[in-house]
Order: sequence, then C-alpha cells, then structure tokens
Amino acid sequence: LVSRILVDEIEPIVENFFLPGGYKTSVVGHSLGGNVACGIGMLLGSRLGVRHPQILRDNGSIINGVACAPAPYVDINAARQCSSFITCVVNNSDLVVRASTQNTKMGM
Repeated sequence: LVSRILVDEIEPIVENFFLPGGYKTSVVGHSLGGNVACGIGMLLGSRLGVRHPQILRDNGSIINGVACAPAPYVDINAARQCSSFITCVVNNSDLVVRASTQNTKMGM
C-alpha cells in the first residue's frame, strides 16, 4: 500500500521530467524500507514500461531498486521477472530475510 501511494505521487515526476531529461531513477531501502524500495521499483517499472518499453529492456539502467535485507516480499516468479531492475543484498544468516512461510514450515 505504501509503495502504491508513493508511486502515485512520483510517477508523473519521473515520467515528465526524469525520463525526458535522461535521468536515472534509483530507489534504495533497508529492511522494511527495502521492501518499499522493491515495491516502488516494480510498480514504476511495470506502469511506465507500458508507455516507455525501453525501461523494461534497459536492464535497470533507467529505473532500479536496491533493497538491503528486505523481508520476503514476492513469490519466486515475480522476483525473476523483476531481476533485471531490482537488486536485493542479503546476509544469509539474517533471520528477517529468511523468515518466509516456506522456510518457517521447513524449520518446524
């Protein structure tokens, strides 16, 4: 929900000023902010990619999101579709990053 609200606010700015000016847009966050950064990157990429297909072909050089230690946010299919413009940095021993429903079931 937070990502959608923020994208509704910034989408016109990115589309009308950043893209025509050749600027790149990066959204970065840590932990919960990393989830928001992923959401914003995915929404901006998918919304603007319809009107500006080069965004989806550029492998993250126009719009990208970087998340440090985000909690599980999307399923594997969505993660793969966004892998060209979303980067997640994870410490394998971080509990929050590994706290998915599937991993919790395996640990019990």
